[in-house]
Amino acid sequence: MKMTKAKLADLLEGFVNGTCGPWEWDDFISVRHKDPEIENIRDHCELLDVQFPPRKPGQFCNEEGAEVLLTYARQLREESS
Repeated sequence: MKMTKAKLADLLEGFVNGTCGPWEWDDFISVRHKDPEIENIRDHCELLDVQFPPRKPGQFCNEEGAEVLLTYARQLREESS
């Protein structure tokens, strides 16, 4: 499935809100994307848990990392509208 900017924005928001499917995040992180901007975001997302370590068990990253994801989502929505 081709990842569009709108789909990625939905995925990022869903990941932060805990509403994305169990494999959606893994699929996004594990697969290279042809769109250079989406690939750049994927590269940054791969490191969020290191740059913004989780503070609670079960978290991928801390609140600052979640805000980075939401910022990407906002930017992607602006570009796709």
